[in-house]
Amino acid sequence: MRYWVLFIVLMRGLGGYDFSSLPSFIVLHQGENRSDRSIARAGNGAQTSFSINRLSIIGANGANWTLNANNNTTHININGALSLDKQALVALLNHHTLAFNESSSTYINEGSALHVILNATTLSTAQGSEYGAKSKVKINKGAHIYIAKNAKADFQNMLYFINGGDISLEQGASLKVEASNGAIRFEHSLSSNGGNIQLQGDVYNVGYPTRVTQNTISSFVVRNAQVEVSKNFYNGGQTDNAVDTSGSVGGGYNVFDPSFGGGGSLVLQGSKMIVEGKFVSEQGGDKYQSGAIYNARHSEVNLYGSVLEVKGGFENKSGSTLTLGAYNGTMGQLKGNLTNTNGRVQVDMRGADIGDHKLITGTITGIQDSDIEVLGATDFATGSYLAGTLNVVKNQAAIDEFSQDLGANAAGILHILESATNVYTELNYMELSSMLSDVQSQQASSLMQPFITAGIIEKLAQNISDSASNVHIHTHGGGVLSQTLGSGFMGGVNIGVDIISKANAKAHIYGGYIYGSSTLRDDWTSISSESTSFYGGLAHRLTLSDTYKRNIYLFNTLYFASHTFSESGSLDGVGSGIKLESKYNAYLLSVGSNLGYGLKLKRGEIIPYVGVKYHSYMLGEAQSQAVISTNREASDSYHIYANLGIRGGVQKQSSEFFYHLGYAFLAYNSAKVMSLNMVANGAEQTNFYDYKNAHSIAFNLGTKYALSEKTFMFLGAEYIGYLPDTHVFGANLGLRYTF
Repeated sequence: MRYWVLFIVLMRGLGGYDFSSLPSFIVLHQGENRSDRSIARAGNGAQTSFSINRLSIIGANGANWTLNANNNTTHININGALSLDKQALVALLNHHTLAFNESSSTYINEGSALHVILNATTLSTAQGSEYGAKSKVKINKGAHIYIAKNAKADFQNMLYFINGGDISLEQGASLKVEASNGAIRFEHSLSSNGGNIQLQGDVYNVGYPTRVTQNTISSFVVRNAQVEVSKNFYNGGQTDNAVDTSGSVGGGYNVFDPSFGGGGSLVLQGSKMIVEGKFVSEQGGDKYQSGAIYNARHSEVNLYGSVLEVKGGFENKSGSTLTLGAYNGTMGQLKGNLTNTNGRVQVDMRGADIGDHKLITGTITGIQDSDIEVLGATDFATGSYLAGTLNVVKNQAAIDEFSQDLGANAAGILHILESATNVYTELNYMELSSMLSDVQSQQASSLMQPFITAGIIEKLAQNISDSASNVHIHTHGGGVLSQTLGSGFMGGVNIGVDIISKANAKAHIYGGYIYGSSTLRDDWTSISSESTSFYGGLAHRLTLSDTYKRNIYLFNTLYFASHTFSESGSLDGVGSGIKLESKYNAYLLSVGSNLGYGLKLKRGEIIPYVGVKYHSYMLGEAQSQAVISTNREASDSYHIYANLGIRGGVQKQSSEFFYHLGYAFLAYNSAKVMSLNMVANGAEQTNFYDYKNAHSIAFNLGTKYALSEKTFMFLGAEYIGYLPDTHVFGANLGLRYTF
């Protein structure tokens, strides 16, 4: 057995402080069963201690690490960062106290597990201890414990578990706390997103005071998980019966763990909680000897689509509100008896399924049906409460009146929403109207994205090829502002080389890569898009006539690009949100020809031109699998553009200034109407949208400097606009080498 010896540096004060000799990293090997022992010297009192300032434990298949206490008075301080990685299995055994100190961070990463088994002893005296004589886990204010996906944390054989920091659990994680002979206190924040929780002992969810006369509300939030409590659960109130009294001075003030009062907030969303004892929810604050509560904080229990099963009965007292609400259509339910003593009970029907919902299964005392308020009615649905049951009904007349003025696309979207969500119990008239408008805009934008993005990238690439010659490499990037694409950026690289360089003819080939990202947000929809594009092209210039005062040019282009698009986002405001996502490929083949008339100047040339360009688009099938599936069939289309513009440059001794302003008009489009198919719960609808953005502008302005006889630097700025609502502002930087 190997030993890590922990040397203690004694300081004056209540207890001893130390510097641990544990290494910063412990790496376990496959199948290794490693066990070390902590040895600590005494502090000023009965307790000994040591600290872990920074420790990372790397696990391996079938391996585990155990740290045993050398005596039953040892107190561990976690001061910095503790991380368990790669399925590390770690056990801390037989210590008296484990403290996660202020600003410490503990990460139990995916597949890892932390097992803490204390010795549940009581020191001979509390004097000289950090937190009192009784064995406990203490998570201090500002400390954070993160339990990742499929990770575990369990704390056993202690008298008190006190969380004054933050504990968070992810999907498949688990937290187990066993303090059957003492108390489990949550004083600040616990949040679970799919991680199960098991609590053995009396549980107090009570906020602690941050300063004199200022109390807080402790937050206990569980989503899509299960909570088990073996005894009683106290939500808000006072902690008189849940503190370590070993530090009381002459039976009076408790130095190490004074009692306090505060509020509690329990939120269950799509979850189940079982309490074997009773559940008490009430306000808490500063308690005077008379029993009066001052500076009280309110408490609340919110059951949204969740079941709270209380075998010993639910007591809703003064300063507490019990709310039963909907999550994914299902109403919350209290399974047990309800005793109301000056508390408030309310029902939030927003988002509930149409029909009857049993909210309270046991007896109800202390409150009349008429005192239970039903909230969340909409313009399209109402609810009524009677004897523990909520009845939700649609207002069909209001629905018919709203629907009669809708356009075909809006009506189609509403039909799909009816099939997939409780839209009529979620939204009012104006909200639903706004949502339908946003979804139509999002669908039209999604259909236009491949055309506009491909066109922008072509213009970016050809702007560079217009000014490049010989061998060049350019980096370019820019920002995107668009009602169609959203806001974002594009950036990439362009490489090219001359293959013909004669007085009357020039041919330049080039290729490149561009990555783009944008986000489009409305009141109800949010879409993030990414595009990855590879392209290649040929730029050819032929001088048809060359005189003293003017030239006639023929500019020809050939271009091909492959694009991959992915979209992800959500439609908010209905249920828990509807995912919107798709991924597809698109290809663009472009052929163009412009005729230019060059007017020679003293130091340069100005070239007005007119021309035509042909685009052939090949779009792959786009599908999404979600509550609402959106599908677009693979399609081919072609566009014909009429072009006109002006380009030119001014030559100086060691530099050149160049510019290009071009306008393109969509003269013909074979895909005048675009379609999108929607499917949800057997309902199907196809929406149709017109192609827009018939006008586009490209402007490029730049300069070229000689770095040496054969090496030049390019610096340019550019603007590309698809009118009226898409604008790209960019810049490019490049190098050219002349053979």
